[in-house]
Amino acid sequence: MISMRLAGLRMFTPKIKAAVKKPSQKAAVRCALLVEREAKRLLGKKAKRVGKSGYEPSVAPQPPAVRTAALKNSIQTAATKDGAIVGPTERYGKVHEFGGRHHPKRPFMRPALRNAMKKFPKEFKNMPLYGGAI
Repeated sequence: MISMRLAGLRMFTPKIKAAVKKPSQKAAVRCALLVEREAKRLLGKKAKRVGKSGYEPSVAPQPPAVRTAALKNSIQTAATKDGAIVGPTERYGKVHEFGGRHHPKRPFMRPALRNAMKKFPKEFKNMPLYGGAI
């Protein structure tokens, strides 16, 4: 989130905030979409079938192997008032990311964020700061 403080421009403050907020929110949504794409890419490895009814789990700390693609398909991006949020809607996404009592950590969102963050400066660099609102 971008935070700013303006001094000496009281007359134009609402217009300046409006001019900066909309493009920065669009850039934040684009950054969240980059994270979503990277997380889905990390979950692209198919689970190996073992025997007639079993699957071999991925080795921790590798991302979870895909069996049904439900977790992969549940990763979504949503715009919020101040920016964007991205993550899985499947309840077991949290267990894979942080581990559980009987499950090792298999993070996929944090590595996706780390990989996608390299592209964030480009999204904000191309952000138009002046859209004619003032």
